[in-house]
Amino acid sequence: MRARNRVRWIYWPPGLHFVICLIASLGHIVPGLQFLGILWGPLTIVDLPVSLATAALAFSRHGVLAGMWATVVGTLWWYFLCRAAQFLAEKSRSADSPPN
Repeated sequence: MRARNRVRWIYWPPGLHFVICLIASLGHIVPGLQFLGILWGPLTIVDLPVSLATAALAFSRHGVLAGMWATVVGTLWWYFLCRAAQFLAEKSRSADSPPN
């Protein structure tokens, strides 16, 4: 019952990543919102392992594919990181509890 009422924190970082990618993409779609394209810079730094392929695609003139890669694979990367953190936290919590 407690786990059901608790907000699942593991969905927040990937969801935030996805929303930032969508907002940054608006800079390429809507001419009046081009200034939002600057969000790709910090996002590339935060997504460092994934962003290596993003940078390679972007510099080889495949900008749309690079944006799609950063959005999909970057969001999955953050989900994987959160799941790994959850696994390690649960493992640590079970190791600290006394055996029954």
